[in-house]
Amino acid sequence: MGRATRPRPERLAEKLLQIRTTLGLSQNGLIRFLGLANELTQDYISAYERGVREPPLHVLLQDARAANILVEWLIEFARQVACKASPNMGSAQAFD
Repeated sequence: MGRATRPRPERLAEKLLQIRTTLGLSQNGLIRFLGLANELTQDYISAYERGVREPPLHVLLQDARAANILVEWLIEFARQVACKASPNMGSAQAFD
């Protein structure tokens, strides 16, 4: 039996890059800011931002917390989440 492919989050790479640049951080600066210097390298961040690799969930959670947004905004799939109508989205409007 093979593994079923799961849908890929839409625009994840673009969103991760947008978070980092909005925070004004280099790729290495983001790693330090997230407290992940012992597990990530600049090559990983680059691959995430180019859509070559998908970050593990704990990295997505750290990115979302750093940007003060819900992780759901990062991993939304084909349907669009109404960010502007949701009072729980915090500053996600700046990233939409």
